[in-house]
Amino acid sequence: MGETENLLYNFIDNRCTEEELQQVKILLDTEAGRTMLDELLHRREASAWNNPPAHNAAMQEVIRRKQAEMQQRIQDNETREQPPVGRIINLGKIFRYAAVWVGLILLSGLTIRELRKQRVTDTAIRYIEKVNPKGAPERYLLPDSTVVYLAAGSRLKYPDTYPQTGRDIELQGEAFFDVSRDEVHPFTIRSGMILTRVLGTSFRITAWEGQQQEVAVATGKVSISTVAAAKITELGMLTPGRKITYDPETGKAVPGAADISSIELWKAGGLLFTEMPMHNVAIALERRYGIAFHFENAGAARHVVNGSFSAADSLPAIVDMLAFVGKFSYRLSADGKTYFIK
Repeated sequence: MGETENLLYNFIDNRCTEEELQQVKILLDTEAGRTMLDELLHRREASAWNNPPAHNAAMQEVIRRKQAEMQQRIQDNETREQPPVGRIINLGKIFRYAAVWVGLILLSGLTIRELRKQRVTDTAIRYIEKVNPKGAPERYLLPDSTVVYLAAGSRLKYPDTYPQTGRDIELQGEAFFDVSRDEVHPFTIRSGMILTRVLGTSFRITAWEGQQQEVAVATGKVSISTVAAAKITELGMLTPGRKITYDPETGKAVPGAADISSIELWKAGGLLFTEMPMHNVAIALERRYGIAFHFENAGAARHVVNGSFSAADSLPAIVDMLAFVGKFSYRLSADGKTYFIK
């Protein structure tokens, strides 16, 4: 039996640890994971049908208890959140499948039709998406009073009402979070291959597609994990003034020091470039100001830049400074929308 199959059987049998439940939730984000779960449920159905237990008074009492437990699990899971995917998929249905099949061997005296009658009607959680097309970071207030500063070109997805299982959201791009503390309901952000889990703290996540991902902590503690092939790998716990940089291509994670003042600068609308190729700097400026860069000089695109700019610095002033430190020249298109780097 494979590792993934074993994990799903543990889920069906209600034997998952907290860490395994997180892995299952991620696995069920995929079509392959949902298909595998369905196949395993069918196997259990066939096994229960072909191997009924003996019916005696003691067994009937066990059945009665299991029925009550199953019904409670179904009700408890009614408001489970849907996975962060493009189309609407009701994760509650998947969790109800598992709840229905817990203790199925004991309950196989019931017909499959009777078991299915115990499932409750699907209810979909409504998700909200916030997009900052360009400009300085936009401030948003989430349902739990968590404050988010969303960078230009970034997208945030979260439920309009958090379920009892926790506060799970999805980020594409970059954002600063000041999370409202709730020790009962952890706050989890999925950004690319990184899972960031907190109870109450403030930190910045950078997760642009095709680039290294970074989590930098300003206050509190943050647990960092990676997600790959439905497997969660713990990277460690970050404390204030610490960060971790993860390369999705190599799978390597590098811890380091984070400049808290720089995090605050970013939140206030400033720009910070640390050991960043000019090509990536240009992408950041394109997101912020809605303009374009075209590199006629390949060497300039590879030039590594270090620098910070406040929200008051204008785009022309920023480009002039970058040209000075990067030793390149540029020209601006007639419509003022494209910088050609020579």
